[in-house]
Parts: sequence; structure tokens; C-alpha cells
Amino acid sequence: MLSLILPVLVMQLASPAPPADNERCWKAEVVAGIRVQAYQGDRKCVDFSAPRQISGIWINEFESSAFYEGARTIADTRGEKPQVWFSTDEETKLLPHLRPQLGHAYRITIIGRAAADMDRGPMKGYGHMSMSPGLVLADRIIAIEDLGSARGN
Repeated sequence: MLSLILPVLVMQLASPAPPADNERCWKAEVVAGIRVQAYQGDRKCVDFSAPRQISGIWINEFESSAFYEGARTIADTRGEKPQVWFSTDEETKLLPHLRPQLGHAYRITIIGRAAADMDRGPMKGYGHMSMSPGLVLADRIIAIEDLGSARGN
């Protein structure tokens, strides 16, 4: 039973805290006999700017999905603090060959949208543990190039 409950608790911790004024983002569900408030996804819960073409470097790491708009190389991300969480969901149109690997950096071009509020504080932001002040959600991936290890090795 603990093996069923533990992932649910971890998911709850990783989800943004339910804002009191945003009922559209949370839905009561029962998982393994436990009543939880399930996050309904960024597309339903975040106010976004209009879709546009966006290019940059996406670094896909365990519990991290950092996006550096305008960056062309891994070197362009060095010394920059990740500010933007890169997100896809079930509505994102992916390329058929796309199989992102953890620890890799990608040069990516998308049709996507940025959160209207790109300057949220810690624990009020986006992504894992709500720690990213900004968010970019991909509607469609136009091009992606695997640059190899994000560490540049």
C-alpha cells in the first residue's frame, strides 16, 4: 500500500500549491483511497500570451526543464540562472522521432506561449516545486536538435 501512496504524495509535493482564487486548476480525486487535489495542467491554469515562434536552448534534466530563449549554444546558457520552465502536454504536437534524453541540451524552435506572469517568486512559480519564475508551453515543436550532454562534455 505504501508503494501506491508514496508516488501520490511525491506528485502532490511537486505540484504547485492550490491558489485560493483559482478553482479551475484543481480537481478533487481519490487515488489509492486518499483524497487529493489534482493539478489540471498549465494549459488550463496559467494565463498565457498569444502563441508565437520561440527559439532557444532547452536543457532536459531530472526534475528540471530549463529554457533559455534566444540561446544558440550550450555555452550561451553558462552562468545563466534557469528562469523559464519548458513544458509540453498532451496537446503539444511533437515530432515523431522525438525521444528527449535526461541530461541533454536541445536547440529547439517551437510555436508556443509564455506565461503572462514571467516573474513569480519561489514556491509561487512554475515547474518542479514551483521554483521557476517563468514558463513556456509548446503548442508545436517545429525543429529540435540534440546537442548532446548539457554539461558540454
